Amino acid sequence: MRIRERTCYALVGLAVLAIAFLVQDHLSVPQADDPHFLALASARPFDEILRFGVNKERLYIAWLRALVLVLEGHATVEFANAAILAVASALLFLNWLKRLRISTLPAIGAALLLGGGFLSLGVWPRNGMFGFVVYLAFAVPALAQSTPGRRFGVIVLGCVAASLARPEYALGLPIAVGLGLAMIASRRSGWRDLGFLGAAVGLSALTAVTVGLPFFSNADRAQFALSQHFALNWTSWHEPIAVNPWIEHERVWAEQFGGATGLLSALGNNPGAMALHLAHNTVRAVPLVLLTSVSPVRTDLVPAPVDLADWLPLLPILLLVLWAARRGARAASPERLRGAYTALSIWIPAILPTLAETVILYPRYHYLFAMNAAWLTLLALLLSRESGGRCSPRIHRPSSSRASEPVA
Repeated sequence: MRIRERTCYALVGLAVLAIAFLVQDHLSVPQADDPHFLALASARPFDEILRFGVNKERLYIAWLRALVLVLEGHATVEFANAAILAVASALLFLNWLKRLRISTLPAIGAALLLGGGFLSLGVWPRNGMFGFVVYLAFAVPALAQSTPGRRFGVIVLGCVAASLARPEYALGLPIAVGLGLAMIASRRSGWRDLGFLGAAVGLSALTAVTVGLPFFSNADRAQFALSQHFALNWTSWHEPIAVNPWIEHERVWAEQFGGATGLLSALGNNPGAMALHLAHNTVRAVPLVLLTSVSPVRTDLVPAPVDLADWLPLLPILLLVLWAARRGARAASPERLRGAYTALSIWIPAILPTLAETVILYPRYHYLFAMNAAWLTLLALLLSRESGGRCSPRIHRPSSSRASEPVA
């Protein structure tokens, strides 16, 4: 007997909320930059928050401002923020999966893993999760659109909105436009569809003029982040060493790369050290993408060399993925493959910028949300017993004059 849809949403929401209350003491601790964001949210009105510079997380600070106005105490605001974001991500993701016609049990399992993964983040900043929830709120209606121009027009608006919480989502905007144009050209969906995508781009440009968007990353901020995260890896390679990578990173950078500013010049000055940094990040990202879903609540992710301990807990998961892939491949129909292609293409504008951050900077949990959602979507599709794994978006196909010709 199938679980009714409303009961399904209620069960997922209550389960994630129950997990949040079980770890309330952990979630009430201010995380990363949140004390600074909370101070701004407590002291400034909404109109002043929205006038911040283009590299500020304005939408996230405005969200915290709304919580500050109705709740008392920073610990209460921290817990409510974490619990609401976890529940919202699980319910939105469940809706996303049900739009793909994924059967109930795989959909519930994937949604619980996504919401529970956020609660396992420990000290990582929650504005990354907020930006992901904003993007997911646009991805759900994008999946229901029947043509690529409409679909990626909605995603363009999602990138704009999410960039006001996490600036790197602005890098997904040209990616979404490029994907939309490529699919419109390949499927010949017509000028009207192109016009819808153009209207979304125009609205984004208007937003950039009136509100301001971080279309170009701040060079000083990017270099600062690269220096810090290289020092984080460097100290893990030279343990035990009395160096604080967050404070003494400039000294480490100068010793390894001299006066280099940026990735390319660092590769030129010391290609071995930078190549090792990039390889370390790439290899470590693989287990972390899975661990964000299945790890228990953690207080921190202590940097350490890549070792077998990172991979052993993942063997059952990898076996499950391989079994699901084999099972799903047998039952794969063109409609199921088209559904997977449509769903995963929507994640590309969110995955590519965060994947670049993961490889260049460090595989931190809040960079991995979009990759996490993509692999959970694929796994749920493979495990689904729904007839053919049908995808709800209707794929636009150009009409053919031959269809009306009589058969000889």
